Amino acid sequence: MKVICLLVILTSFVALGAVEFQDSFFLGVTQSKLSGDFPDEVDGIRFGILNGVQFGYTLLGQFENNFSLGLITRYIEKGWMTEDDSDLYTVKNNYFELALRAGYIMPKLNYIGLHPYSGLGMGFFLNSEQPVKAHQNQHMSFIVGIDVNLWEKFVIDFNYNIGLTDIYDGIDAKYNVFGVSLGKKF
Repeated sequence: MKVICLLVILTSFVALGAVEFQDSFFLGVTQSKLSGDFPDEVDGIRFGILNGVQFGYTLLGQFENNFSLGLITRYIEKGWMTEDDSDLYTVKNNYFELALRAGYIMPKLNYIGLHPYSGLGMGFFLNSEQPVKAHQNQHMSFIVGIDVNLWEKFVIDFNYNIGLTDIYDGIDAKYNVFGVSLGKKF
């Protein structure tokens, strides 16, 4: 099914008249935190930020008017932690994500190009380092970000994922994730 989705997207890029394609592999770090209808502290337990990693592949189709459409596939760690006066508990979940993004490629200044974008992503739950019974199998997020292109070979990506759907059954909890990654263009 994922291969069919990828082929449909690639065919759409060509049908819409993409004049140039670029792809890159990336590796980076993330910081994730839960958001929802609960306070930052409950009964002396504080909810905190969890660090993780991400790596993946981006395919970008550029059109004549500098508009771009792209597909991101990535492995990403998301999670949360709680702590009280005596204990620290972390939950780290692993996801495979597919995201569609649209953006504008700004004119280059010397060897640096900026590429703001936004899009929608779907995360598919792979596994967890801790047993979590109420976990959803998938969730959606809204993505905003900017790529900084360096010397036509590298890209630094800054992105923020805003959770749109709950990650646990019956609990209003969404992931908000900030990520930074370094990519190599091919």
